[in-house]
Amino acid sequence: MLAPRYTSFDRFGGWSLEAPLTVQTKSGAPASLTNLEALFNSPLEHPSLSRGIGNANPLAGYYLESFLKRHGYAAHTVFDWEDDSALERALATDPLAVLFSTTFITDPRTLAACLDSLRHTIDDLPLLIGGPYVYKQAHAFARDAGESRRRALAAHGVDTNEDLLFAEHPDQCITDAIYVAAEYGERTALEVLALIERGGRRPADFAEIPNLVLMTADRGWHATERRPETFDIDHDYVRWTEIDELPTSIPVRTSVGCPYRCRFCDFHRLHPHSTLRSVDSILAELREATNLGRGFISFVDDNIFPTARRASELARGIIDAELDVIWGGFFRADHVDESNVQLIRESGCRFGFCGIESGDLDQLERMGREGDPQRAVAGVELCTAAGIDMIATFLVGFPGETRSTLDNTVELMNRLPIENPGSASFEIYPFYLSPSTAADAPAFRRRFGLRGRHRDWSHNTMNAAEAAHTWAPYMFRGVEEVPYNYKTADVPSWWDLDQRREAFARRRALTLGFLDRVDDAEIQRLFADLYRWIVEPSKNADTPPWQNWLADRTRQPGAHARRDW
Repeated sequence: MLAPRYTSFDRFGGWSLEAPLTVQTKSGAPASLTNLEALFNSPLEHPSLSRGIGNANPLAGYYLESFLKRHGYAAHTVFDWEDDSALERALATDPLAVLFSTTFITDPRTLAACLDSLRHTIDDLPLLIGGPYVYKQAHAFARDAGESRRRALAAHGVDTNEDLLFAEHPDQCITDAIYVAAEYGERTALEVLALIERGGRRPADFAEIPNLVLMTADRGWHATERRPETFDIDHDYVRWTEIDELPTSIPVRTSVGCPYRCRFCDFHRLHPHSTLRSVDSILAELREATNLGRGFISFVDDNIFPTARRASELARGIIDAELDVIWGGFFRADHVDESNVQLIRESGCRFGFCGIESGDLDQLERMGREGDPQRAVAGVELCTAAGIDMIATFLVGFPGETRSTLDNTVELMNRLPIENPGSASFEIYPFYLSPSTAADAPAFRRRFGLRGRHRDWSHNTMNAAEAAHTWAPYMFRGVEEVPYNYKTADVPSWWDLDQRREAFARRRALTLGFLDRVDDAEIQRLFADLYRWIVEPSKNADTPPWQNWLADRTRQPGAHARRDW
């Protein structure tokens, strides 16, 4: 199994969905205060720096490894695909086939680059490709290939053929793989592997297996019969005793699907029906992980608290089971209230991500985003008061966005709490126009003059470059005391509130220096101010040049920033 972590795609010119607003260290790790403290004060020449959740391994790799082992295969997963060395070591076991997970793939060009590199390493081994991207592309193949929709989208600046994995003239490296296009896919993969064991090699050999997309002899694409797979969310979970290399943080799924229908999101397209996993099943997996000495849990669902009642049930279950775990995940802060916040904290919750998206009610209506942002801020207040660190995420550039809507969002962001035991921080994401979302529909496009797709779009009030490089920095400037999130444990645990507040202010000033493209002498002054605050007073050393510790300007905030407002 090859299930690349997000940072593995850097070798193919990887990019981030997030706005470029974080200072980077020379090694590429974020300049969290914890990382800077290690750089400045460690006796080691090259101290280990955290890349935080950006370096987390996807659950898909662990799940498929466990699943295949329970069905008799000697599976092994490679996550660290920063180069081919880890994959080459795995290939020394003479595998039957290679499975490739598309968890972090969003377009055919990235997949083509991956497969081109992969083929140079695995030679002619059978290659199965599955996961969310392939499943969405199978739907797009059926939906966007129609002439009427193709013409309708062409009127809005979209060439659907460019976006289709299963295109009329695909890249050569894409055509010799077997594509598993199913909502889940693991049982289809079992059928493919069994046929490979019996000698199957050519795409035509697999034509009778359902839920596949295969290249035909005339270089077209053939989708085999669609057939629902059996899936039991309470039974089909990772058996951690079967995993070769346990992660430090155990990823756990508590549900499938999402009950909400936000127009910028396609999660509900993958799993239209939202299914909650039983608390007993979740506890069984947590118990297995803790018995193996792993007590740090990351719940990977888009929303682990679809209701306040679910929040209480899950927290109470963990408490009653007397599991010694520390956990966090994505949840709706507006489903946290006085009745459950202490339960959530007592159960081990120490961090949470919550998508507030906007502080403008009209903009939230255009997004199809249910919920009251004021209640979300109140939930963040409750969580941080209880000692839970909260990361609030916001979207910039969705159709209808203007300076006025952004000012309303900035006003809301400035009301996030800054003096509670738990910290509140924020992240900004430019609108990404996925082909599988409701925002891609021709009728919605006509309403807002929306053209293009992915990271290249425009509408009546904004375009993608302005969202990322003008208005995201505008929002950052408007939030004066709430820190930007650095994807790590940002602050050393022994720092008090005053220390972290002062360090945040100095790092913010350095970030603004990069955004304003001030000269190197001014960057050095701003860096020295931060350095002297963090470095051990006993060192009394001169401040080194900022270039010794930080990445060059091409990788810093402001590389493409503009001030057009």
